[in-house]
Amino acid sequence: MCQIKLLFIILVGANSLQVVTSYADGMVQSACESMTPKHGSNRPQNTIAPYKIDTNISSSNLDEIMVILRANSEAFLGFLLEAEDSQWHRPVGTFTLIDSAQTQLLSCGGRKDSAVSHTNNHPKNEIRVKWKRPKDGNYTFRATFVQQYSKFWVDELRDPVTTTSPTTITSVTTVKSTVTGTTSRPEQRAGYKESTATELVNLAIPLTYGCLTKMAFYSHSGLWFRVHVSLMSLFAIGNIIALVLVFVDGWMTEAHPVLVCVVTVLTFIQIVVTFCRCGQSHELRFIFNWFHRLNALAIVCLTVATVFTGLASIEANSPHPMLQKLMGGLVAWECLFFILQLLMIWWRKTDQNDSSKKMTNAYTILHLAMLVVFSISSGPFLVVLLKIIFTS
Repeated sequence: MCQIKLLFIILVGANSLQVVTSYADGMVQSACESMTPKHGSNRPQNTIAPYKIDTNISSSNLDEIMVILRANSEAFLGFLLEAEDSQWHRPVGTFTLIDSAQTQLLSCGGRKDSAVSHTNNHPKNEIRVKWKRPKDGNYTFRATFVQQYSKFWVDELRDPVTTTSPTTITSVTTVKSTVTGTTSRPEQRAGYKESTATELVNLAIPLTYGCLTKMAFYSHSGLWFRVHVSLMSLFAIGNIIALVLVFVDGWMTEAHPVLVCVVTVLTFIQIVVTFCRCGQSHELRFIFNWFHRLNALAIVCLTVATVFTGLASIEANSPHPMLQKLMGGLVAWECLFFILQLLMIWWRKTDQNDSSKKMTNAYTILHLAMLVVFSISSGPFLVVLLKIIFTS
């Protein structure tokens, strides 16, 4: 029994040592994107931090900026400092150390020496580093200050530092702005939020289309075509809105905006092909049918991918790590619903000999019931996801 207790104490001690070590050595590349320390369930403080970032440009070297992290009262034990382009919100420039005993260089966003962190957990009242700008422009310095394992602030210098090549001395001093427990970059994600939300709502249209068009088809073929075109047009409008929103801050070569463009193009191809289709008895009709179905499947799959990439971008800087898991649950439910629709179509084909009005009404009622069940069950997923997206 004593040996078991001793082994338990050793394991607990080793686990605690591992946590403290990862916190103390400053190798925090995993926090480059969110700027949030991986300190278990602890969240950033929602009060004004007792620290600030000062910057100064020397007259002797206009391409180099001195960045100073200062403690107003209590010292900080750890930190992470980055510089980013104020327009594209990507790591830019390179840092140079002044005190290698207290600081170390990190590579963030695939860029070497684009961030600085601590090397130990000793108290620090001031840290100085040099940052070399890549070119003239507006830049923002962001820093996370760790006072203790469970108490830290994520700081964003909201007033950009404008660098040019004049012969005068420029000095910029910016005081810490209030942070509310999350490391958001509103300018970067404003368009991503709305475009992701739009595509998320768009996802419900194909399955709604499946029920409504089948109901209309059984009752009136002309009504089926009008419902078909109306829902496709609604889906296209949603994609146009998402496309406009994703360009709010200009083009960025990332997966989300690229996928939005691809989905929009495929949607318009789908509409054009629908209006240019050949007649039911035409020998090439089967080509249209297969293209129409495969293109529709590609649109739905790419829309799902578009939503996931948008959620990943939002979740990286959000205190809600459940976005993609919730989306996964919604997609799983929609896949099940889609399979049920296919089974309904197969069942209908096997009963083609029975074309009585009673059987037709039964199929229509069954599809209506499926639509109601789908709406009631998927509605909470959509509401929760949209709420988290817009509150992140």
